[in-house]
Order: sequence, then C-alpha cells, then structure tokens
Amino acid sequence: MKISNPAIPLGSVIVVIGANGYVALEACQKLLEAGYKVRGTVRDLERSAWMHEIFDKDWPGQLELVRVQDFGSDGAFDEAFRGLSSYLLFLAIDHDS
Repeated sequence: MKISNPAIPLGSVIVVIGANGYVALEACQKLLEAGYKVRGTVRDLERSAWMHEIFDKDWPGQLELVRVQDFGSDGAFDEAFRGLSSYLLFLAIDHDS
C-alpha cells in the first residue's frame, strides 16, 4: 500500500490498541506496509511474541509491543503514547440491531 500524500509523515509511530486482535492485526500489517512504525498494546508480551515472528521478517525493528494489562487503570497507556505528537482513535461500537 503506497500513500502518496500522507497526513501523518511516513516513518511516524502509530499506536494500535489491542494489536493482537483480529482487526487490529490487519491494521498493523497495513501500517507497516505503508511505511509507518507500529507501537502495539497487548495484555501479555510473552503470549504476543508471535507477532514479532510474523512482522520482523519484512519490517525488522518497526514493531514495538507495549504491555497494558488493565486498560481501565490510571496511566495504563502512558508508556504506549510516550513521545507521540498526535494520535488517531478508531472505536468499534457493539450495538443491538
């Protein structure tokens, strides 16, 4: 995927919350393909190590995983958002039809 005029400069760090989930995993791949670095939050680093096995082959050093065990605790995402100047937030809303 090539982005010709990106709003966020290529090479920037993009945080993906719940990076080892089905949709987020696809987002991680697309961001890496486009030329971004991905900082993904996961609850367990050891159980998510397989992500490095997949992504480090094509994008070595471009994926960083950050442990966020309790999403509701104060400061839970401080490390994940450290050093970022901006962020995008996408929410999946579960609703009754």
